[in-house]
Amino acid sequence: MDALFFGSIGTVAETSEMQRRAFNAAFAEDGLDWDWGRELYQDMLTRSGGADRIRRYADQHGPDLDDERIARLHARKTEIFDKEMQETGLTPRPGVRRLLTEARKEKLPVAFVTATGKENVDALLTATSGILRPDDFDLIVTREMIEEGKPAPDAYNLALERLNVSHPLAIEDNAQGVSAAVAAGIPCIATPGANTTGEDYSDAVAVLPHLGDGEHKLPDVELCKGYVTLAWLHRLTGD
Repeated sequence: MDALFFGSIGTVAETSEMQRRAFNAAFAEDGLDWDWGRELYQDMLTRSGGADRIRRYADQHGPDLDDERIARLHARKTEIFDKEMQETGLTPRPGVRRLLTEARKEKLPVAFVTATGKENVDALLTATSGILRPDDFDLIVTREMIEEGKPAPDAYNLALERLNVSHPLAIEDNAQGVSAAVAAGIPCIATPGANTTGEDYSDAVAVLPHLGDGEHKLPDVELCKGYVTLAWLHRLTGD
């Protein structure tokens, strides 16, 4: 393993319910009587792209929405989501900060390989109040930098090229992200989020509830001290 790639923003912090609430708030402001419940939203997350979710739902349930209105709805959702992150604050998922620190000590390149917009990524990192910082990552890939979002491998291919690495390991929180990593030839661990636990992770090399830390230990006895370490990841990838 010559690099560590954190994938979707949900790999570093749990934001899914915030995003669902933000969608519903944007719909209400725009006069739409849509209410995306949790079960419906979980089903929607099996396909990536917030604006595309709005478009697909409108096509299925009406009313007809043109591209301009869809873009406006998605932009407003992003504003509401980013504001809630700042007001509420975010705590990184268990083990994320620890693993980033380990990687720095080992001088292992780390990338944040998202397919979300830069505005959301910046807001997420700010909302952790300095626990996670842009300089924790040697590269941050955002939607503006790629042609196709996940499950296309564009984001991961770009990270491979920019960091000039050939044997990274990815961590993703959803099946679309796992598929993107695998399509780029990268083995991937899945740490499903609150709304993605029911997805198909058969392509992942391991599926864990989180990365583990002192207060949130993993039950797998093969893991060092009950949490994922770089040493364990090296063994997992055959180093």
